[in-house]
Amino acid sequence: MTAGPAAAGSAGWLAGRVAVITGAGTGIGAAVTRRFAADGATVVLVGRRPQPLYDAAAQLGDRALVAVADATSATDMAEVTDVTQIGRASCRERV
Repeated sequence: MTAGPAAAGSAGWLAGRVAVITGAGTGIGAAVTRRFAADGATVVLVGRRPQPLYDAAAQLGDRALVAVADATSATDMAEVTDVTQIGRASCRERV
C-alpha cells in the first residue's frame, strides 16, 4: 500500500479512470479518495460541505476535482456528471 497519491502519469490499477466519490470530504469517503488517487485515478470529490472537500482535494494535487453537491438531488448529480466529463478530458491530457 502506498502512502500518498501516485505521481501524475504513474501507472496503477485505476490509471486513466475517473472515480466519483460521495461523502468525500471526511471519514471513509476521504480515505477512499486518497486510496483511489494513489492507485492512479482522478477523483471527483462530492459532498454538501465545500470546505472539507477542498481540504481533502488539496492533499491530492492535480488528481482531484471538487463538486459541491447533494447526492439526493438529481439536479446536483447531473452537474456532477458534467464535472466528471471534464475530469475524463483532463486525464487524457495528462497521459
